[in-house]
Amino acid sequence: MSTARHAACVLLLVTGSGAAHAQIVVPAGAALQLAGATLDAGCTDVAIGGSIAIGSGRLAGARNVAVAGGGALDGGSGLIGLSGDFGTAGTFVPATGTVQVGDGCGAATSTFSAAGQFYNLSAGTATGHGLVFAASLTQSVSHALSLAGASGALLTVRSNAPGTAANLALAAGATQSVTYVDVADNHATVQAIGPGGPAPFHSIKGPNSDGWFMSAVAGPSGLLNDTGRDRCVDNSTNDVACAAANTGDAPTVQYPRQDGRFGRDAAATNGALVKTGGGAAGFDFTPLDATGAAIALVGTPPVPAATPACVRDNVTNLVWEVKTADGGLRDRNWYYTWFDGTSGWPDTGAGSLCLTHGRCDTAKYASDVNGTGLCGYNAGWRLPNRRELIGIIDFGTSSPAIDGNYFPNTVFDHAFWTSSGYAIQPPNIWAVEFQFGTASGPNQPQSLQHVRLVHDGP
Repeated sequence: MSTARHAACVLLLVTGSGAAHAQIVVPAGAALQLAGATLDAGCTDVAIGGSIAIGSGRLAGARNVAVAGGGALDGGSGLIGLSGDFGTAGTFVPATGTVQVGDGCGAATSTFSAAGQFYNLSAGTATGHGLVFAASLTQSVSHALSLAGASGALLTVRSNAPGTAANLALAAGATQSVTYVDVADNHATVQAIGPGGPAPFHSIKGPNSDGWFMSAVAGPSGLLNDTGRDRCVDNSTNDVACAAANTGDAPTVQYPRQDGRFGRDAAATNGALVKTGGGAAGFDFTPLDATGAAIALVGTPPVPAATPACVRDNVTNLVWEVKTADGGLRDRNWYYTWFDGTSGWPDTGAGSLCLTHGRCDTAKYASDVNGTGLCGYNAGWRLPNRRELIGIIDFGTSSPAIDGNYFPNTVFDHAFWTSSGYAIQPPNIWAVEFQFGTASGPNQPQSLQHVRLVHDGP
């Protein structure tokens, strides 16, 4: 074994009865640099109060690895190998290194107790080892994810709070290798994990596992939302329950076969609709934070525990921008001319009504939002077409005609641009207004409207 180089380093091997397992301790103030060397922990715990820099070396054979508050672990370009828990109360810098979880040392599971960022994350088992991630927190992988169990000994992926999902965010463009995995209570965000259904991956897709082993092709599902209208009308009012007596199909009924009796909205009213997320009537939305991780739902009916940055529509598989009220790039009160990069009305700075003068047309706005990496996407944000934007209108409410729990800060003083041309009067464009929920046109490209961008789902 190569010798690890160190600077002001004290390594303590604790084996007394007071420790659950033998420990390698790097105390506060001490520093260990592996450079190209290997430190074989021999199934002991590694406790870091000072700092360890892996460099191009290897920290191998650890049971549990714990970075205490004030401690630091730098992954360098090397490897951190463990079979137990990975705790980072202090600082973990992934650099371009690999964290590798495997069998051994008597550990049946590996718990990641804090949110984490990894360059490469790998887990493999021949004994049915489990990965347990902290509920409601996100493990982000920027380069490569490898998850491999074995026939009859699947690698399990769970959260530490059954029924509450953890998040695994695989960056756009990152690679993945997944086989023999059993997942539940974990949401794959940004990029789908195991696209194409569980069978080709010899895997099991359990409950509360959004984004894993999705049978649908990535991108819009082609499905349509219901209208949000779950009430009916009769002779005297436009807001009555959809009972057979007033809206049934009998010849004596004056107002038969109304919208509120059919589809997802009716199923939701009757308690027969199973949703992935939440939302009014038949809508099924998952709120996302700025990294693309799912936000927990609370209460009955369920609403986001925090203000979302984006919303994934689980029916259409589209991800929607949520407007802000902070005076920033995505503020609800900005207006834009329509420009697609070639035709329309580009903003040149005269009369601009958005954050940055000269950037107040739809093409520049989409480019600017892509540049922020909103919800994990640094490309692909675009104007919705007319049908897509109409799809999030909730005709069961008004002013605004949208679910405000999931789409806060929706204004209705002006309409929102779409990408759809007004065919009978070119070069005019369709827009959609959200006071009552109607398509608006024709609109000249130089007119000022709001923008809500959309991205194809995972």
